[in-house]
Amino acid sequence: MSTLLISSIISWAVAGLAAFITWRTVAETRRQSELRVAALSADLQLVDHAPLHATSGSSLLATPLFEAPPVESDRRGRVALVAGALVVGTVLSLVIGLSALGRSTARSATKVVSQSPTAASQPVDLVALSHERSANTVTVRGIVRNPVSGREIDRLTAVVMLYNSEGSYVTSGQAPVVRTMLTPGDESPFSVTLPDQATLGRYRVSFKADERVISHVDRRTMNQDR
Repeated sequence: MSTLLISSIISWAVAGLAAFITWRTVAETRRQSELRVAALSADLQLVDHAPLHATSGSSLLATPLFEAPPVESDRRGRVALVAGALVVGTVLSLVIGLSALGRSTARSATKVVSQSPTAASQPVDLVALSHERSANTVTVRGIVRNPVSGREIDRLTAVVMLYNSEGSYVTSGQAPVVRTMLTPGDESPFSVTLPDQATLGRYRVSFKADERVISHVDRRTMNQDR
């Protein structure tokens, strides 16, 4: 939206400049016209003081030699020119704005496509998982691998959810894996520590990156859920 606003401001500035130039042009034209009127009026006075010799049977008609241009016509001309400049500025603003909006929409669509499930990374492999309990905490550790056929993953995070012995959700915690960037074939350990629960029955591990859930495949010999 900032690009659209800047484009609109520039367009209106161009329109204002065009209107100013038009106004100056009209004013200069009017000034030149007034100078011509003054010069012709001076010539007319000289002619009026000259002696007139009318022949018999002829009459002198009082016909003006010069008429000043109507003021209303000039005013309408200026208004038309200014209105035309404003119309041009508005059209230019709309064209630039719509062009910027189209580019912004295209970028947004590209971003959505890049974050869609079809464009997301392939499932990662969970190759190791264990846990240990202390007096007040439980720590879940493991190793995750980005498969050779996968895509580069940035800031992968491990999420651990705890359930009680009845299978009800208790709490959860998360922590980034040790390696910030996982290229295809890379492995990284992770460790998530949560408050221990006396009724802890099992836990579940999942992964995410940039708020997108990254599916995983359990490559261990034992079940993922404990």
